[in-house]
Amino acid sequence: MRQLILHSTLILLFGVTQNILAEDTGFLSDYSNLAAEGESTRIYRHPEAFEKLAAYQAIMIDQPELIIAADSKVKSLKPDDMVKLAEAMRITLSNKLAEDYYIVDQPGPEVLLLRVAASNLYLKKAKRGWLSYTPIGFVAHAAKSAMTDEITKKISFVEVNMEAEILDSLSGEQLVAVVIQRGQKKDKKQGLKADPTTWDEMLAVVDVIGARLDCRLDNARLVQEEQKDCIALFPEHAVESAEESAE
Repeated sequence: MRQLILHSTLILLFGVTQNILAEDTGFLSDYSNLAAEGESTRIYRHPEAFEKLAAYQAIMIDQPELIIAADSKVKSLKPDDMVKLAEAMRITLSNKLAEDYYIVDQPGPEVLLLRVAASNLYLKKAKRGWLSYTPIGFVAHAAKSAMTDEITKKISFVEVNMEAEILDSLSGEQLVAVVIQRGQKKDKKQGLKADPTTWDEMLAVVDVIGARLDCRLDNARLVQEEQKDCIALFPEHAVESAEESAE
């Protein structure tokens, strides 16, 4: 595992302070400039990132990725389930950004590329109550209509690294990159107790990333006196369940 280096620019852009011990997965286009803040987040912000954002009018949201950890109890998910989870993440981002900016599917001038992944994803089979194995339980279980509800009933999300980066869609220049950990699996050797994350918590991180990018894009077009406090407006742990917006 590469040593972590973190600095305070993540707080400036995303305001994320959760503890993390992240491992490089190869998802981000460049990890070399990441710096550490506390134990939970790694962040890179281009020195002129905020100024550069003013040039962009549209956002291309790459299909999010899910990368299951090698030591995960659940080693794989059905392809259709992976697509549904990734689509829920993409819709969460799109819903935050589409009101003020064009969402496009091709790179071009004045187009940002936003990439997000749930990496090092440690999964376990979910424990279901006895009712779930009766005809009544089956009906109650099947009645849920959320896009990802059937999937999240079958598996438990224990630990994950939420990775994201913002790039120029043509040059590939990395403007911002961030890695945030959620959850903690049990580790007897290190004396760590299990503190699992949830799917809703993962989507809430995605939700905040989209909201704060929207806010930063707005700020890039305003004089300093008119700029918003993006962190205060979109506090990480006060976001409504993002899964509702992905249904």
